[in-house]
Amino acid sequence: MSINDVDEIRQLYGEFTIEEVETAYHVTHKKKVVELLTRNY
Repeated sequence: MSINDVDEIRQLYGEFTIEEVETAYHVTHKKKVVELLTRNY
């Protein structure tokens, strides 16, 4: 699952493996944002 990088999400999913990834929400937007990938392994 990917989700916005905010403190509440990090606390809620803190027991899972969390990886930060940089992405853009739309192919025409140059601005990059950080999303969190969470997994249970």
